[in-house]
Amino acid sequence: MKPNNTGAGSAHKQREVFKLDELQKVFGHTLWQGAKSGGDRHEPGQVITKDSRYWIPLLLVYAGARRAEIAGLKATDIREIEGHPCIVIQANEYRGIKGEKPNETDERRKKTRTVPIHSHLIELGLLEHAARHMKCGDGLLFPDVVLKPRKDSRRAELLDPALAVEKFGESIDYQWSKSLKITLDGNPRKLCAHSMRHYVNNIFLFSKYVHGAVRFDLVWHVEKEKEDINTTVYRDDAPMDLKAEAIAKLPRLF
Repeated sequence: MKPNNTGAGSAHKQREVFKLDELQKVFGHTLWQGAKSGGDRHEPGQVITKDSRYWIPLLLVYAGARRAEIAGLKATDIREIEGHPCIVIQANEYRGIKGEKPNETDERRKKTRTVPIHSHLIELGLLEHAARHMKCGDGLLFPDVVLKPRKDSRRAELLDPALAVEKFGESIDYQWSKSLKITLDGNPRKLCAHSMRHYVNNIFLFSKYVHGAVRFDLVWHVEKEKEDINTTVYRDDAPMDLKAEAIAKLPRLF
């Protein structure tokens, strides 16, 4: 029997977790498989628009990150490390990282983590997407995630409106939520973007091939019943090869 969660934050922890067949249905939707047009993504067609609405859910399900962490990535956060294409999830001028103090300079206290990129994302063209945006400077990986500010608003006065975004990734909610309702018969379990983070965490947590320290370094998700201070604090970062092996165990969704 699954243990009961009590106390502060228990409702957050008890969010429903995606099942593999549900994710396959979601990513079999027209937004990822071909829609009528970039403006009408819920009718079948031949158009695949690879913008924030396309990429962010894919990165969430293949990296186990939080929505704001992915939506606020910079193009330069996609880089090769120890021979592996990786996502570097770190605080920047647009958004912080949960658990890290604003403007933290002590490397020991930073919550930066490095996640190897799943082979499916590479096949779909994520590295080429990042390369195109790197040519435009040190900006966001998904600049369209920042909606055009309303005239005379505070954001409209800024040279870079992205600096005033309060919740990175909120702009994809309409398309994402509608995709869930269409593919999951109304989404009665109320699955959400964060449900994908729990899905990834569960795969690692219950795999006999993924060490607890590797899982922790990839998703930064503590299971109090299972982990001690040696897993979460007193050690080096997990080897990149082991992280890549763990990411490779996430099933392809289409």
